[in-house]
Amino acid sequence: MNRISVDVLYLNLPLLLHRFFIDYPYFANLGVMHNAAVLEQKGWKTAVLDAFAQEASGVTMVDEDHLVMGLPVQEFLALVGDFEPRVIVVGFSPFLHPHRKNPFFSEILAGIRETHPDVPIFLADGYFSGMHYIDYSPEKIFEYYPSVDFILRYETEKVLPELVERILKNGEMGDGRWETGKVVYGRASDIELDALPFAAWHLIDVDRYAAFLKRMAEQLSRPLLFSLSGATLPAVTSRGCVFDCIFCTKNPGASDGEKKLYRIHSLEYLERYFNWLKKQFSVEKIVFLDGLVNINTQRFTDLLKLLNRLDLHYDFPNGFRADKLRREHLELMRGRIDTVSISAESGSQRVLNEIVKKKLNIADIDAAAKICAEEKFKLLIHYIIGFPGERISEMHETINHAYRMHNEYDALPSVQFATPLPGSPLYKLCAEKKYIDNEQLEDFSLCFSHQPIVRTDTFTPEDLKRLKHALNLKTEIAETRKVIINVTYKCSNQCVFCAVGDRAKENMDTEKIIGFLDEARERGVILIDFDGGEPTIHPDIFDIIEYANYLGFERITITTNGRRLADRNFAARIVLSGITDLLISLHGHTPGIHEVLTREAGSFAETTQGIRNAVRLCPPRIDLAVNTTLTKVNYAHLPSFADLVYSLGIRKLNVQFITPFGSATADIVPDPNDVIPVLRSVIDSYRDRMKISVVNLPLCYLPDYEDFLVSDIYKGERNMIFVSGQKVNLADYLSGGRVRIERCRECVYAVVCEGVYKFKD
Repeated sequence: MNRISVDVLYLNLPLLLHRFFIDYPYFANLGVMHNAAVLEQKGWKTAVLDAFAQEASGVTMVDEDHLVMGLPVQEFLALVGDFEPRVIVVGFSPFLHPHRKNPFFSEILAGIRETHPDVPIFLADGYFSGMHYIDYSPEKIFEYYPSVDFILRYETEKVLPELVERILKNGEMGDGRWETGKVVYGRASDIELDALPFAAWHLIDVDRYAAFLKRMAEQLSRPLLFSLSGATLPAVTSRGCVFDCIFCTKNPGASDGEKKLYRIHSLEYLERYFNWLKKQFSVEKIVFLDGLVNINTQRFTDLLKLLNRLDLHYDFPNGFRADKLRREHLELMRGRIDTVSISAESGSQRVLNEIVKKKLNIADIDAAAKICAEEKFKLLIHYIIGFPGERISEMHETINHAYRMHNEYDALPSVQFATPLPGSPLYKLCAEKKYIDNEQLEDFSLCFSHQPIVRTDTFTPEDLKRLKHALNLKTEIAETRKVIINVTYKCSNQCVFCAVGDRAKENMDTEKIIGFLDEARERGVILIDFDGGEPTIHPDIFDIIEYANYLGFERITITTNGRRLADRNFAARIVLSGITDLLISLHGHTPGIHEVLTREAGSFAETTQGIRNAVRLCPPRIDLAVNTTLTKVNYAHLPSFADLVYSLGIRKLNVQFITPFGSATADIVPDPNDVIPVLRSVIDSYRDRMKISVVNLPLCYLPDYEDFLVSDIYKGERNMIFVSGQKVNLADYLSGGRVRIERCRECVYAVVCEGVYKFKD
């Protein structure tokens, strides 16, 4: 087979990525296209082999956590063998993990060397703008990858063609003409942006690349915030950044103290370029990867007007400066952009000023969010937590700010963990202070999103994960999903801890209940819970359940003491009434314990018989559970109680701490610190056999068992209606019984917890 002879073969490789990758690896070819363009401009016959622009390019899952983006390696290497180049240049993007030895990359380089044993191989950085640049040791690269002959670093449009000329000016590669193992450094100050040729998209099949982008977005197991539909290409209108944020590597190669360069393409150049993209490739959308696109508000206005005049759609995924975003910009972007993105970094002004060194006022984030909401734009706000020197209480400010922006302006919060990328001031600080373990730094994608690695004297990575989880909890309960109606305060028990024990023993009028059900459905509520007192005592309970079914509630719950279910006929009627959930309360594993709490003789026998009947009669569609309330009387017997519940056939148990309402007084409330060891042992014993949920306990009491706790924050999506007709938000209502103590100030859960319960004597 005849090979294709070229001077330079430029490769954009397949990538092995974690499924939680950050940034835009599918745009890693942008630097390749810029560099290939200058090679071609200098007269070198150049070919680009792009793993993203082939007919079979896509996403292949390697295991449940990793994927290959582009072509499978062997298919790509087969295409490399179709060429006969004099020089091979490999695009060395951050997604090849240049800070460590990458076995996947080694395999590809070994395959290239085997196919072309005598051809010099260059690794060349390209300009990636908003993608996180990762600094690396060239000496280590040569050690890791012996096939590599030359490394070209930073902005390489000037030095790459110069090196190619030095290598090839005397013809084919020969003995002793050059010394390999050299590093060539490009300088940003040498690159005049408007003198650059247009990116060499004509050297790949752009239609196949567009098809890959669409296919890749569909194949990923997560949605992308910025769509890739239609003919889409990446671009930059500027390079560099003038600011000094601690985490940033947007000016790679700049030495400490050196003035940072920010350079722009003229609008005249951009107009010629965009017109060429439209005419040559029918481009419909451009994704701009600038790190600082709107620093000059008038230039940004003019850029948007130019794009609109050319009838182009666009996105700016690296975001805008909030203090430079104007209502006029939103008006110009209407209908042409998917998501507006801004970066707050922190909700603490001190952290912004003194640690991040981002010159931004938090009030500017609020102002930008407000105009985005008013103009009906989807807004994404970026935050970072976990900087050295940052206090937990300041991270609370960030989480609360993110929640407030979500609650008030429907902004989507994106919280990342402070990640010390090699080359950033943050990395230098963390390395000096030993806040990181270098052996951990394998895949920065996980560090940003799932596995924080900074550990200081004031917080741990586990603290950071819990804080992020807290925000997720808060944003999940933004609207009412469940209404709890106390249909009666009458009850066949007189529990010592009853939350409604001091209220008048009366039924709610049925017509009132019907009205509340109508109102809830009109507001989109999908969950309803009939509670009390004892709801099965209400004379119209079956008519009420029937009407709730008629209205289409997705889940209908009865919370009961279970005594009436001891009558098999009544139990059958309840489970066939249309309910979907049945929660039965039992408070001890013996009659003595249960009945000292319910203050009703015979209640234990009736409730346990009711549970047996429910287990026998409940169809599979009904979620059946038992609820118990912990007191000084019963908490030590929780293991025996769990044994009883399990033997009765129950596979779902709610363990509830007392709330300071109704009959409950301090003398029956156990110290949570005494309960915790018992509770942990029950969870450990039954976690694989029974679903256990812990209710009304502050999250800080059960570290590492948070998944078993039902935080009060979830009650924010629940409204309760008392028999009197009074309506309360359950989380707000319960918070009235909580107080914050000193340790709450630096507790990671303070953003989703109002403190500990305070009981009357």
